[in-house]
Amino acid sequence: MNQLLSLLICLLLLSASANAQRTYAEAIQQGDAAFKKGEYKTAINKYFAAEAFDPAKKDEVKARVNKVFDKIEKLRTEAERAKRQAQGEKEKAESASIEAVLARDMTNISRDSTKAALLKAEEAKYEADAAKKNALFSRDSTREALAKAQKLIDAFYFFSDRFALAFKDNKYYFIDKRGEAVIKLGYWVKAIPFDESGFAKVIEINDGKNSEYLLDTSGSKYQIIYNKKSIASNTRIVDLSEKGLKKIPGKLMSNNELLLLDLSNNKIKKIPEGIKFLKKLVKLNLSGNRLSKLVPEIENLSSLVTLDLSYNILPYFPGEIGGLKKLETLNLRYTGLHSIQREIFDLENLKNLDLGSNSLTSVPPEIGKLRNLETLDLSRNTLRNISSEIGGLDKLTHLDLSLNLMNNIPYGIKNLKNLRSFIFFGNRKISNLVEEIGSLKNLTYVNLFGCIIPETDIIRLKQLLPNCEIVF
Repeated sequence: MNQLLSLLICLLLLSASANAQRTYAEAIQQGDAAFKKGEYKTAINKYFAAEAFDPAKKDEVKARVNKVFDKIEKLRTEAERAKRQAQGEKEKAESASIEAVLARDMTNISRDSTKAALLKAEEAKYEADAAKKNALFSRDSTREALAKAQKLIDAFYFFSDRFALAFKDNKYYFIDKRGEAVIKLGYWVKAIPFDESGFAKVIEINDGKNSEYLLDTSGSKYQIIYNKKSIASNTRIVDLSEKGLKKIPGKLMSNNELLLLDLSNNKIKKIPEGIKFLKKLVKLNLSGNRLSKLVPEIENLSSLVTLDLSYNILPYFPGEIGGLKKLETLNLRYTGLHSIQREIFDLENLKNLDLGSNSLTSVPPEIGKLRNLETLDLSRNTLRNISSEIGGLDKLTHLDLSLNLMNNIPYGIKNLKNLRSFIFFGNRKISNLVEEIGSLKNLTYVNLFGCIIPETDIIRLKQLLPNCEIVF
Protein backbone atom coordinates (compact mmCIF):
# COMPACT_ATOMS: atom_id res chain seq x y z
CA MET A 1 0.00 0.00 0.00
CA ASN A 2 2.82 2.39 0.94
CA GLN A 3 4.63 1.58 -2.30
CA LEU A 4 1.50 2.31 -4.34
CA LEU A 5 0.99 5.60 -2.50
CA SER A 6 4.60 6.59 -3.16
CA LEU A 7 4.20 5.77 -6.86
CA LEU A 8 1.06 7.92 -7.14
CA ILE A 9 2.75 10.83 -5.39
CA CYS A 10 5.69 10.59 -7.78
CA LEU A 11 3.35 10.54 -10.75
CA LEU A 12 1.49 13.58 -9.50
CA LEU A 13 4.73 15.46 -9.03
CA LEU A 14 5.89 14.49 -12.48
CA SER A 15 2.61 15.66 -13.99
CA ALA A 16 2.59 18.92 -12.09
CA SER A 17 6.09 19.83 -13.23
CA ALA A 18 5.84 18.52 -16.77
CA ASN A 19 4.76 21.75 -18.41
CA ALA A 20 6.00 24.38 -15.95
CA GLN A 21 9.41 25.70 -15.04
CA ARG A 22 10.45 27.61 -11.96
CA THR A 23 14.15 28.28 -12.59
CA TYR A 24 16.59 28.91 -15.41
CA ALA A 25 18.01 25.39 -15.05
CA GLU A 26 14.58 23.76 -15.26
CA ALA A 27 13.63 25.72 -18.36
CA ILE A 28 16.95 24.82 -20.05
CA GLN A 29 16.52 21.17 -19.11
CA GLN A 30 12.99 21.08 -20.55
CA GLY A 31 14.19 22.83 -23.70
CA ASP A 32 17.01 20.29 -24.17
CA ALA A 33 14.58 17.41 -23.68
CA ALA A 34 12.17 18.85 -26.27
CA PHE A 35 15.06 19.33 -28.73
CA LYS A 36 16.06 15.67 -28.41
CA LYS A 37 12.48 14.63 -29.17
CA GLY A 38 12.35 16.84 -32.25
CA GLU A 39 9.80 19.18 -30.63
CA TYR A 40 11.60 22.29 -31.85
CA LYS A 41 8.84 24.82 -31.22
CA THR A 42 8.62 23.76 -27.56
CA ALA A 43 12.41 23.85 -27.26
CA ILE A 44 12.59 27.45 -28.50
CA ASN A 45 9.82 28.57 -26.15
CA LYS A 46 11.54 26.91 -23.18
CA TYR A 47 14.88 28.54 -24.02
CA PHE A 48 13.24 31.96 -24.21
CA ALA A 49 11.57 31.25 -20.87
CA ALA A 50 14.99 30.44 -19.43
CA GLU A 51 16.33 33.81 -20.57
CA ALA A 52 13.48 35.51 -18.71
CA PHE A 53 14.66 33.81 -15.49
CA ASP A 54 18.27 34.87 -15.98
CA PRO A 55 18.86 37.56 -18.67
CA ALA A 56 22.60 37.50 -17.89
CA LYS A 57 22.80 34.13 -19.62
CA LYS A 58 21.31 35.36 -22.90
CA ASP A 59 24.43 34.26 -24.83
CA GLU A 60 24.03 30.70 -23.57
CA VAL A 61 20.34 30.77 -24.54
CA LYS A 62 21.19 32.21 -27.95
CA ALA A 63 23.64 29.38 -28.58
CA ARG A 64 20.95 26.82 -27.87
CA VAL A 65 18.41 28.62 -30.07
CA ASN A 66 20.99 28.73 -32.89
CA LYS A 67 21.48 24.99 -32.49
CA VAL A 68 17.73 24.44 -32.98
CA PHE A 69 17.71 26.53 -36.14
CA ASP A 70 20.82 24.77 -37.45
CA LYS A 71 18.94 21.50 -37.08
CA ILE A 72 15.89 22.95 -38.84
CA GLU A 73 18.06 24.25 -41.69
CA LYS A 74 19.66 20.82 -42.04
CA LEU A 75 16.22 19.22 -42.32
CA ARG A 76 15.23 21.72 -44.98
CA THR A 77 18.44 21.10 -46.96
CA GLU A 78 17.88 17.34 -46.82
CA ALA A 79 14.29 17.80 -47.97
CA GLU A 80 15.37 19.90 -50.95
CA ARG A 81 18.07 17.36 -51.86
CA ALA A 82 15.55 14.53 -51.68
CA LYS A 83 13.17 16.45 -53.92
CA ARG A 84 15.90 17.06 -56.49
CA GLN A 85 16.80 13.38 -56.39
CA ALA A 86 13.16 12.46 -56.85
CA GLN A 87 12.85 14.77 -59.84
CA GLY A 88 15.96 13.24 -61.40
CA GLU A 89 14.62 9.70 -60.93
CA LYS A 90 11.32 10.79 -62.45
CA GLU A 91 13.07 12.13 -65.55
CA LYS A 92 15.07 8.90 -65.86
CA ALA A 93 11.86 6.89 -65.60
CA GLU A 94 10.20 8.93 -68.33
CA SER A 95 13.24 8.58 -70.58
CA ALA A 96 13.37 4.83 -70.01
CA SER A 97 9.68 4.52 -70.85
CA ILE A 98 10.21 6.36 -74.16
CA GLU A 99 13.17 4.13 -75.03
CA ALA A 100 11.08 1.07 -74.27
CA VAL A 101 8.34 2.20 -76.65
CA LEU A 102 10.83 2.98 -79.43
CA ALA A 103 12.54 -0.35 -78.96
CA ARG A 104 9.20 -2.14 -79.16
CA ASP A 105 8.32 -0.34 -82.41
CA MET A 106 11.69 -1.15 -83.88
CA THR A 107 11.14 -4.77 -82.94
CA ASN A 108 7.87 -4.91 -84.89
CA ILE A 109 9.52 -3.38 -87.97
CA SER A 110 12.52 -5.65 -87.80
CA ARG A 111 10.37 -8.79 -87.74
CA ASP A 112 9.58 -8.19 -91.41
CA SER A 113 13.27 -8.11 -92.35
CA THR A 114 16.00 -10.72 -92.75
CA LYS A 115 17.14 -13.30 -90.25
CA ALA A 116 19.94 -10.99 -89.10
CA ALA A 117 17.42 -8.23 -88.61
CA LEU A 118 15.21 -10.60 -86.61
CA LEU A 119 18.14 -11.34 -84.28
CA LYS A 120 18.65 -7.61 -83.89
CA ALA A 121 14.95 -7.26 -83.16
CA GLU A 122 15.18 -9.82 -80.37
CA GLU A 123 18.07 -7.88 -78.93
CA ALA A 124 16.00 -4.70 -79.15
CA LYS A 125 13.12 -6.45 -77.42
CA TYR A 126 15.42 -7.56 -74.61
CA GLU A 127 16.66 -3.98 -74.22
CA ALA A 128 13.05 -2.78 -74.21
CA ASP A 129 12.15 -5.15 -71.38
CA ALA A 130 15.19 -4.00 -69.44
CA ALA A 131 14.23 -0.37 -70.02
CA LYS A 132 10.72 -1.12 -68.78
CA LYS A 133 12.07 -2.69 -65.61
CA ASN A 134 14.34 0.31 -65.09
CA ALA A 135 11.37 2.58 -65.57
CA LEU A 136 9.38 0.73 -62.92
CA PHE A 137 12.35 0.77 -60.54
CA SER A 138 12.86 4.48 -61.12
CA ARG A 139 9.18 5.10 -60.49
CA ASP A 140 9.38 3.33 -57.12
CA SER A 141 12.59 5.19 -56.27
CA THR A 142 10.88 8.45 -57.15
CA ARG A 143 7.96 7.71 -54.85
CA GLU A 144 10.30 6.76 -52.02
CA ALA A 145 12.40 9.91 -52.46
CA LEU A 146 9.31 12.12 -52.59
CA ALA A 147 7.92 10.47 -49.46
CA LYS A 148 11.20 11.09 -47.66
CA ALA A 149 11.25 14.70 -48.82
CA GLN A 150 7.67 15.26 -47.62
CA LYS A 151 8.44 13.71 -44.24
CA LEU A 152 11.34 16.10 -43.76
CA ILE A 153 9.28 19.07 -44.90
CA ASP A 154 6.50 18.11 -42.48
CA ALA A 155 9.08 18.00 -39.69
CA PHE A 156 10.34 21.44 -40.63
CA TYR A 157 7.03 23.24 -40.98
CA PHE A 158 5.73 22.61 -37.50
CA PHE A 159 4.91 26.15 -36.42
CA SER A 160 1.91 26.93 -38.57
CA ASP A 161 0.07 25.83 -41.65
CA ARG A 162 1.38 28.94 -43.40
CA PHE A 163 4.53 30.31 -41.80
CA ALA A 164 7.58 28.97 -40.02
CA LEU A 165 10.06 30.88 -37.89
CA ALA A 166 13.61 31.11 -39.27
CA PHE A 167 16.88 32.55 -38.00
CA LYS A 168 19.84 33.79 -40.04
CA ASP A 169 22.49 36.52 -39.74
CA ASN A 170 21.34 37.21 -36.17
CA LYS A 171 17.80 38.07 -37.29
CA TYR A 172 14.50 36.27 -36.88
CA TYR A 173 12.07 36.18 -39.77
CA PHE A 174 9.32 34.02 -41.23
CA ILE A 175 9.33 31.79 -44.30
CA ASP A 176 6.60 30.16 -46.37
CA LYS A 177 6.43 26.50 -47.42
CA ARG A 178 8.71 27.19 -50.37
CA GLY A 179 11.41 28.21 -47.94
CA GLU A 180 11.26 31.85 -49.04
CA ALA A 181 11.28 34.80 -46.63
CA VAL A 182 7.88 36.47 -46.18
CA ILE A 183 9.00 40.08 -46.50
CA LYS A 184 5.77 41.59 -45.17
CA LEU A 185 6.35 39.84 -41.82
CA GLY A 186 9.65 41.67 -41.31
CA TYR A 187 12.97 40.94 -39.59
CA TRP A 188 13.31 41.04 -35.82
CA VAL A 189 15.79 41.03 -32.93
CA LYS A 190 13.73 38.24 -31.39
CA ALA A 191 10.54 36.46 -32.37
CA ILE A 192 8.30 33.67 -31.13
CA PRO A 193 6.18 31.57 -33.55
CA PHE A 194 2.55 32.40 -34.30
CA ASP A 195 0.19 31.00 -31.68
CA GLU A 196 -3.28 29.57 -32.06
CA SER A 197 -4.87 33.04 -32.03
CA GLY A 198 -2.85 34.19 -35.04
CA PHE A 199 -0.24 36.41 -33.34
CA ALA A 200 3.54 36.16 -33.06
CA LYS A 201 5.44 38.06 -30.39
CA VAL A 202 8.31 40.05 -31.91
CA ILE A 203 10.91 42.48 -30.58
CA GLU A 204 12.68 45.34 -32.33
CA ILE A 205 15.07 48.01 -31.07
CA ASN A 206 13.84 51.61 -30.94
CA ASP A 207 16.15 54.32 -29.60
CA GLY A 208 18.37 51.70 -28.06
CA LYS A 209 15.51 50.01 -26.20
CA ASN A 210 13.59 46.81 -26.88
CA SER A 211 10.01 47.35 -28.02
CA GLU A 212 7.59 44.41 -27.91
CA TYR A 213 4.81 43.91 -30.42
CA LEU A 214 2.33 41.29 -31.54
CA LEU A 215 2.47 40.61 -35.25
CA ASP A 216 -0.51 39.27 -37.20
CA THR A 217 -0.31 37.19 -40.37
CA SER A 218 -0.94 40.21 -42.59
CA GLY A 219 2.21 41.90 -41.31
CA SER A 220 0.49 44.46 -39.06
CA LYS A 221 2.17 44.98 -35.69
CA TYR A 222 0.58 46.19 -32.47
CA GLN A 223 2.49 47.49 -29.47
CA ILE A 224 1.88 45.61 -26.23
CA ILE A 225 0.61 47.85 -23.41
CA TYR A 226 1.69 46.67 -19.95
CA ASN A 227 0.43 49.61 -17.87
CA LYS A 228 -3.24 50.42 -17.41
CA LYS A 229 -2.41 54.14 -17.39
CA SER A 230 -1.12 53.84 -20.95
CA ILE A 231 -4.34 52.34 -22.33
CA ALA A 232 -5.85 54.52 -25.06
CA SER A 233 -9.05 54.32 -27.10
CA ASN A 234 -7.13 52.80 -30.03
CA THR A 235 -5.07 50.32 -27.99
CA ARG A 236 -5.20 46.84 -29.53
CA ILE A 237 -3.06 44.67 -27.22
CA VAL A 238 -3.13 44.83 -23.41
CA ASP A 239 -1.17 42.65 -20.97
CA LEU A 240 -2.04 43.37 -17.34
CA SER A 241 -1.08 39.96 -16.00
CA GLU A 242 0.30 39.70 -12.45
CA LYS A 243 -0.65 43.26 -11.48
CA GLY A 244 -2.62 42.39 -8.33
CA LEU A 245 -5.84 43.66 -9.92
CA LYS A 246 -9.08 43.02 -8.00
CA LYS A 247 -11.29 44.17 -10.85
CA ILE A 248 -11.04 44.77 -14.58
CA PRO A 249 -10.25 48.43 -15.41
CA GLY A 250 -13.39 50.16 -16.67
CA LYS A 251 -11.60 51.96 -19.52
CA LEU A 252 -11.01 48.58 -21.16
CA MET A 253 -14.73 48.02 -21.57
CA SER A 254 -15.08 51.12 -23.77
CA ASN A 255 -12.29 50.05 -26.14
CA ASN A 256 -14.08 48.31 -28.98
CA GLU A 257 -10.82 48.02 -30.97
CA LEU A 258 -9.19 45.66 -28.48
CA LEU A 259 -7.83 42.44 -30.01
CA LEU A 260 -6.02 40.73 -27.15
CA LEU A 261 -6.49 41.05 -23.40
CA ASP A 262 -4.35 39.24 -20.82
CA LEU A 263 -5.56 39.58 -17.22
CA SER A 264 -4.07 36.34 -15.92
CA ASN A 265 -2.78 35.81 -12.37
CA ASN A 266 -4.65 38.63 -10.68
CA LYS A 267 -7.39 38.64 -7.97
CA ILE A 268 -10.40 39.33 -10.18
CA LYS A 269 -13.69 37.90 -8.89
CA LYS A 270 -16.17 39.28 -11.40
CA ILE A 271 -16.39 40.04 -15.11
CA PRO A 272 -18.24 43.30 -15.82
CA GLU A 273 -21.25 43.30 -18.14
CA GLY A 274 -19.43 45.83 -20.32
CA ILE A 275 -17.32 43.03 -21.72
CA LYS A 276 -20.06 42.65 -24.33
CA PHE A 277 -18.64 45.66 -26.18
CA LEU A 278 -15.33 43.93 -26.98
CA LYS A 279 -16.67 42.46 -30.20
CA LYS A 280 -13.26 42.43 -31.95
CA LEU A 281 -11.50 40.61 -29.12
CA VAL A 282 -9.66 37.55 -30.44
CA LYS A 283 -7.90 36.30 -27.32
CA LEU A 284 -8.94 36.58 -23.66
CA ASN A 285 -6.80 35.21 -20.82
CA LEU A 286 -8.39 35.19 -17.36
CA SER A 287 -6.32 32.33 -15.98
CA GLY A 288 -5.32 32.31 -12.33
CA ASN A 289 -8.00 34.63 -10.92
CA ARG A 290 -10.86 34.12 -8.45
CA LEU A 291 -13.80 33.82 -10.81
CA SER A 292 -16.68 31.63 -9.69
CA LYS A 293 -18.99 32.31 -12.65
CA LEU A 294 -19.18 34.07 -15.99
CA VAL A 295 -21.69 36.66 -17.16
CA PRO A 296 -24.15 35.97 -20.01
CA GLU A 297 -22.72 38.95 -21.90
CA ILE A 298 -19.55 37.00 -22.64
CA GLU A 299 -21.34 35.24 -25.49
CA ASN A 300 -21.28 38.60 -27.35
CA LEU A 301 -17.52 38.18 -27.96
CA SER A 302 -18.28 37.01 -31.46
CA SER A 303 -14.66 37.22 -32.69
CA LEU A 304 -13.11 35.30 -29.80
CA VAL A 305 -10.74 32.52 -30.90
CA THR A 306 -8.90 31.74 -27.65
CA LEU A 307 -10.33 31.70 -24.12
CA ASP A 308 -8.31 30.72 -21.04
CA LEU A 309 -10.25 30.32 -17.78
CA SER A 310 -7.88 27.85 -16.13
CA TYR A 311 -7.08 28.00 -12.41
CA ASN A 312 -10.35 29.65 -11.37
CA ILE A 313 -13.25 28.21 -9.35
CA LEU A 314 -15.88 27.10 -11.87
CA PRO A 315 -17.28 23.78 -10.61
CA TYR A 316 -20.18 24.02 -13.02
CA PHE A 317 -19.50 24.28 -16.72
CA PRO A 318 -20.06 27.87 -17.91
CA GLY A 319 -22.81 27.36 -20.49
CA GLU A 320 -22.36 30.90 -21.80
CA ILE A 321 -19.31 29.63 -23.67
CA GLY A 322 -21.60 27.79 -26.08
CA GLY A 323 -22.34 31.05 -27.89
CA LEU A 324 -18.70 31.64 -28.89
CA LYS A 325 -18.98 30.09 -32.36
CA LYS A 326 -15.49 31.08 -33.55
CA LEU A 327 -13.72 29.66 -30.51
CA GLU A 328 -10.80 27.39 -31.41
CA THR A 329 -8.94 27.08 -28.09
CA LEU A 330 -10.60 26.62 -24.70
CA ASN A 331 -8.70 26.06 -21.45
CA LEU A 332 -10.70 25.04 -18.36
CA ARG A 333 -7.86 23.28 -16.57
CA TYR A 334 -7.97 23.18 -12.77
CA THR A 335 -11.35 24.86 -12.40
CA GLY A 336 -13.01 22.17 -10.25
CA LEU A 337 -15.37 21.03 -13.00
CA HIS A 338 -17.63 18.12 -12.03
CA SER A 339 -19.43 17.73 -15.34
CA ILE A 340 -19.57 18.96 -18.93
CA GLN A 341 -22.66 20.73 -20.15
CA ARG A 342 -23.99 20.10 -23.64
CA GLU A 343 -23.31 23.70 -24.74
CA ILE A 344 -19.67 22.90 -25.35
CA PHE A 345 -20.60 20.60 -28.19
CA ASP A 346 -21.97 23.58 -30.12
CA LEU A 347 -18.39 24.83 -30.56
CA GLU A 348 -17.91 23.28 -33.99
CA ASN A 349 -14.65 25.16 -34.68
CA LEU A 350 -12.93 24.07 -31.47
CA LYS A 351 -9.42 22.72 -32.10
CA ASN A 352 -7.80 22.67 -28.66
CA LEU A 353 -9.65 21.67 -25.48
CA ASP A 354 -8.04 21.36 -22.03
CA LEU A 355 -10.23 19.90 -19.27
CA GLY A 356 -7.35 18.47 -17.26
CA SER A 357 -6.94 18.48 -13.45
CA ASN A 358 -10.66 18.55 -12.63
CA SER A 359 -13.22 16.20 -11.04
CA LEU A 360 -14.85 14.77 -14.16
CA THR A 361 -16.21 11.26 -13.82
CA SER A 362 -17.56 10.93 -17.35
CA VAL A 363 -17.43 12.44 -20.82
CA PRO A 364 -20.72 12.54 -22.79
CA PRO A 365 -20.96 10.67 -26.12
CA GLU A 366 -21.50 14.06 -27.77
CA ILE A 367 -17.72 14.55 -27.55
CA GLY A 368 -17.73 13.01 -31.02
CA LYS A 369 -19.39 16.15 -32.40
CA LEU A 370 -16.21 18.20 -31.97
CA ARG A 371 -14.89 16.97 -35.31
CA ASN A 372 -12.25 19.71 -35.63
CA LEU A 373 -10.48 18.90 -32.36
CA GLU A 374 -6.72 18.50 -32.74
CA THR A 375 -5.66 18.36 -29.07
CA LEU A 376 -7.68 17.04 -26.13
CA ASP A 377 -6.46 16.96 -22.51
CA LEU A 378 -8.53 15.04 -19.97
CA SER A 379 -5.65 14.19 -17.65
CA ARG A 380 -5.88 14.07 -13.84
CA ASN A 381 -9.63 13.52 -13.54
CA THR A 382 -11.48 10.49 -12.14
CA LEU A 383 -12.55 8.99 -15.46
CA ARG A 384 -13.10 5.24 -15.60
CA ASN A 385 -14.05 5.14 -19.26
CA ILE A 386 -14.86 7.34 -22.23
CA SER A 387 -17.52 6.82 -24.89
CA SER A 388 -16.33 5.12 -28.08
CA GLU A 389 -17.64 8.22 -29.88
CA ILE A 390 -14.22 9.68 -29.24
CA GLY A 391 -13.18 7.64 -32.27
CA GLY A 392 -15.01 10.18 -34.46
CA LEU A 393 -12.40 12.87 -33.75
CA ASP A 394 -10.44 12.03 -36.87
CA LYS A 395 -8.35 15.25 -36.80
CA LEU A 396 -7.02 14.59 -33.29
CA THR A 397 -3.21 14.61 -33.07
CA HIS A 398 -2.66 14.80 -29.29
CA LEU A 399 -4.66 12.98 -26.58
CA ASP A 400 -3.81 13.05 -22.86
CA LEU A 401 -5.77 10.68 -20.60
CA SER A 402 -3.08 10.28 -17.94
CA LEU A 403 -3.74 9.88 -14.19
CA ASN A 404 -7.33 8.68 -14.39
CA LEU A 405 -8.92 5.42 -13.19
CA MET A 406 -9.18 3.53 -16.47
CA ASN A 407 -8.73 -0.21 -16.74
CA ASN A 408 -8.48 -0.16 -20.52
CA ILE A 409 -7.79 2.20 -23.38
CA PRO A 410 -11.16 3.64 -24.47
CA TYR A 411 -12.67 1.79 -27.41
CA GLY A 412 -12.61 3.85 -30.57
CA ILE A 413 -9.06 5.18 -30.11
CA LYS A 414 -7.98 2.90 -32.96
CA ASN A 415 -9.94 5.11 -35.38
CA LEU A 416 -7.80 8.17 -34.62
CA LYS A 417 -5.50 7.68 -37.60
CA ASN A 418 -3.89 11.14 -37.30
CA LEU A 419 -2.93 10.69 -33.64
CA ARG A 420 0.74 11.48 -33.00
CA SER A 421 0.92 11.68 -29.23
CA PHE A 422 -0.96 9.48 -26.74
CA ILE A 423 -0.44 9.99 -22.99
CA PHE A 424 -1.96 7.34 -20.71
CA PHE A 425 0.44 6.97 -17.78
CA GLY A 426 -0.85 6.52 -14.24
CA ASN A 427 -3.90 4.46 -15.19
CA ARG A 428 -4.53 0.80 -14.39
CA LYS A 429 -4.43 -2.53 -16.18
CA ILE A 430 -4.48 -2.49 -19.98
CA SER A 431 -5.57 -5.56 -21.93
CA ASN A 432 -6.50 -3.96 -25.27
CA LEU A 433 -3.26 -2.10 -25.95
CA VAL A 434 -2.37 -3.68 -29.30
CA GLU A 435 -5.97 -3.67 -30.50
CA GLU A 436 -6.51 0.05 -29.89
CA ILE A 437 -3.21 1.71 -30.81
CA GLY A 438 -1.21 -0.93 -32.67
CA SER A 439 -2.49 0.29 -36.05
CA LEU A 440 -1.92 4.02 -35.44
CA LYS A 441 1.14 4.41 -37.66
CA ASN A 442 1.39 8.20 -37.21
CA LEU A 443 2.14 7.88 -33.50
CA THR A 444 5.53 9.28 -32.53
CA TYR A 445 5.16 9.31 -28.73
CA VAL A 446 3.23 7.06 -26.33
CA ASN A 447 3.49 7.17 -22.53
CA LEU A 448 2.10 4.17 -20.61
CA PHE A 449 4.25 4.47 -17.49
CA GLY A 450 2.78 2.87 -14.38
CA CYS A 451 0.17 0.81 -16.27
CA ILE A 452 -0.02 -2.97 -15.90
CA ILE A 453 0.55 -4.43 -19.37
CA PRO A 454 1.19 -8.05 -20.46
CA GLU A 455 4.79 -8.54 -21.61
CA THR A 456 3.60 -10.04 -24.89
CA ASP A 457 1.65 -6.85 -25.66
CA ILE A 458 4.70 -4.70 -24.94
CA ILE A 459 6.80 -6.72 -27.38
CA ARG A 460 4.09 -6.72 -30.03
CA LEU A 461 3.48 -2.96 -29.77
CA LYS A 462 7.19 -2.24 -30.25
CA GLN A 463 7.10 -4.37 -33.40
CA LEU A 464 4.00 -2.63 -34.77
CA LEU A 465 5.24 0.90 -34.01
CA PRO A 466 9.01 0.79 -34.64
CA ASN A 467 9.28 4.55 -35.22
CA CYS A 468 7.40 5.54 -32.07
CA GLU A 469 8.97 6.45 -28.73
CA ILE A 470 7.10 4.33 -26.17
CA VAL A 471 7.48 4.78 -22.40
CA PHE A 472 6.41 1.80 -20.27
